[in-house]
Amino acid sequence: MTQLPFILTPGEQGDAPRGWTRPAWWPKLAHRRTILVKGWSLLRPAIRAFGDEEVLVIVTTGAKAPEELHLADLPENVRVERFVPYAQLMPYVDLLITSGGYGSIRIALANGIPVIAVSTEEQPEVANFVQWSGVGVGIKTRFATEDDLRTAAIHVLYQPAYRSRAEKAATLVEEMMKLAQTA
Repeated sequence: MTQLPFILTPGEQGDAPRGWTRPAWWPKLAHRRTILVKGWSLLRPAIRAFGDEEVLVIVTTGAKAPEELHLADLPENVRVERFVPYAQLMPYVDLLITSGGYGSIRIALANGIPVIAVSTEEQPEVANFVQWSGVGVGIKTRFATEDDLRTAAIHVLYQPAYRSRAEKAATLVEEMMKLAQTA
């Protein structure tokens, strides 16, 4: 873990953007395990993998409005949002599944959240880092299937070492922030 600070810089801080209000489903975050899914290629496999499971699945779509994606008949436990401020959401998240975006992984690890990173052609090193550091699982395939995601999620959620390493990463972020303030 000596190279961990390479990817760990302070995550997004502060309040939600002006005008953003918590969705109606927000209170459910306190009552269920929560999986956050970020990445276009992961959207449908994640919904199939975790729909109807005993978890709350939050999927963010970014540039596209959820209604543009034609996701009819979503399972009861799946919420699709264009935007949710991760600084507000991460304290409730148990697992991040991502296509390897640096920003979302940085915020997850700053909050002690383990990660499943699916390797992409543009960012294979991020999935490799997640695997190497032990803060989660790197899936080395261009297109993850629902079985890939489900297997990795069970592995990460039920092996406490991943959460422990992610929490150690959060501690390192805090220490780095303190050092930066005294410099």
